[in-house]
Amino acid sequence: MTPADCTATQWSTAQAKASAGNRVLAFIENDLHPDPFTDDLYRTCSQHLFAHIAHFNRFGFADVWFTTPEDKAAFIRHAMKASSLGDPAWTWSDVEQHLQRTLADHPHLQEPSAWTGATCPHDCPSCHCAPQTRNCPPRIRFTGPGIASRFRGRAMPAHPHPPAAPGRSPSPPRPAGGSCGR
Repeated sequence: MTPADCTATQWSTAQAKASAGNRVLAFIENDLHPDPFTDDLYRTCSQHLFAHIAHFNRFGFADVWFTTPEDKAAFIRHAMKASSLGDPAWTWSDVEQHLQRTLADHPHLQEPSAWTGATCPHDCPSCHCAPQTRNCPPRIRFTGPGIASRFRGRAMPAHPHPPAAPGRSPSPPRPAGGSCGR
């Protein structure tokens, strides 16, 4: 995603929108692992993309969307089914539509099995996934110019396990290095 793909708003430049969209793609490429879910990514998702809500804070958001393979698949399904409404001069609908077009090339990501590593490699024509045996999601690589790989997220500092979102039972503490031991 490049600035040419985006329309500036009164509050966000085209470059800022493109960079944020690429960081979201990089986060997806890096398995939707909650550790690199930075404050910046949290603000982008909760304020600009796919009608997400804040879930109290970054840790609550991550607990809802990135804890289990089912949660990660639900995050992708939510993004794919969300309406990208509004004029891009006032909203981030251009970024949402670009993300949806990119994710449409990877329909398998809407299934929990895509995030367990159990079914990789798969028949997705634009993926460069490698077989995995550990309980980690496949390493997805989106292709194309200006893609997210140059916007790798920073690792978050260690934090206590977030409280469970209302209506959800708390997850067990994650082992050092993240939920898959990386």
